[in-house]
Amino acid sequence: MKLEEYQLRAVTFLVQHPRAVLSMDMGLGKTATVIEALNRLGVRRALIVAPKRVALSVWSAEAKKWNDPHEWTVIQGTPSQRAVLWRRKTARTVCSYEQLAEAPTLDYEAVVFDELTRLKHVTSKRFLYALGIKTAIRWGLTGTLLPNGAIDLFGQLAALGIYRATPHTHRRGKFYIPEFFRWRVTYFEDLNAFSALPFHRWRILPPHTLKSILEPVKGQIFTLRAEDYATLPPMRTLYHPHTLSEKERARYMDAKTLLRVEDEERIIALNDKGVFQKLQTLCSGFIYDPATSAPVWSGASSKLEAVADTVSSMVGEGEQVLLFYAFRAEAAYLKTRLEKEGARVVTPDEKDFLTRWNIRAADVLLAHPASCGHGLNLQDSGARLLVWSSLTFDLELWQQASARLHRRGQRAPVDLHVFYARGTVEEYALKALQKKSRLMEDFKNETRR
Repeated sequence: MKLEEYQLRAVTFLVQHPRAVLSMDMGLGKTATVIEALNRLGVRRALIVAPKRVALSVWSAEAKKWNDPHEWTVIQGTPSQRAVLWRRKTARTVCSYEQLAEAPTLDYEAVVFDELTRLKHVTSKRFLYALGIKTAIRWGLTGTLLPNGAIDLFGQLAALGIYRATPHTHRRGKFYIPEFFRWRVTYFEDLNAFSALPFHRWRILPPHTLKSILEPVKGQIFTLRAEDYATLPPMRTLYHPHTLSEKERARYMDAKTLLRVEDEERIIALNDKGVFQKLQTLCSGFIYDPATSAPVWSGASSKLEAVADTVSSMVGEGEQVLLFYAFRAEAAYLKTRLEKEGARVVTPDEKDFLTRWNIRAADVLLAHPASCGHGLNLQDSGARLLVWSSLTFDLELWQQASARLHRRGQRAPVDLHVFYARGTVEEYALKALQKKSRLMEDFKNETRR
């Protein structure tokens, strides 16, 4: 197999930039590009850090696919088994972000952070562990460098050494990065400052712009857009706004205005934390009781019924459907309803789910976007329909999950179906995703090559 021309350009860029971001759209082959770049530099030992599922199944498989000559070790198993694997010191070692704390800090010539956005929070332990890996070559891979806006830029670039970051210890034991706070106060303002709201809304502080923030660092960012370099069939997004029933709407408004939900003879109180998620569950006809963590249903869910009816119709026409959900109770409802309609439903926690999906022994893959958002190629089965039952606020999850079918190897046009409840937080989430997507497009236009 040979790399594409645009991948070879990316390889040349990495070889010339020991500290760099490879920002390539999903499906353009970041993994193969990095494997080739490591080999061209003659790197004897490299550490690859990736989300758990990607670490376990993607990197070593890609190495075999591209006939990489090096020995690969994937860190897994019990603590004692992992300790043995760490001591093997093979040419290529792959671990998850959760295992980063166990990594030897001085044994590598290069470190590669797959899905770099995992390091966007400078106060997280994984960020500090990443800083502790001492090596000259530090590369980060991502398809969504700004998942929640330009405020996410610092942590990711600091983890690569592009921005300066010195960890300090507060006298109370809390870590903080002083350079980040100086950077933030220079370029951003918090629209929720002094509002008593428990979250921030960061906006670029005039006269600064995204372009001016990127200007000092864009020479170390290599961005490629799928539409520029890959011939893909078209993808269209079809929106399904749903009007809640009068009873569902009344319960939703009670929760929104009073932060409580009356359920027959009892009242389930809502606290400030996670109000969005609680309101979103009501869009699907249930709410979790904080005392028992069990879902309390209002009866039939008109929105989930609409989702199930649509998916059942698709399956009835011989289609496979990738169906994303947000909550466990929602998934249980959909699985039961679809199986009652005769659909064969699989989930990512089943060992053979991918095999069953690829040989079309499953009609519906019911998944949370976090479980199928990275590293899985699902388009080989010929599936072309993707349905969002409930939306996420996270742009990275949205874009990664939505790209599971629309990628290299797809032969048919892809339809993306999005369900949301009118006049609720779900409609707000959709608008927020669209706004974040526009910012990502601005970023790509500023850094594309």
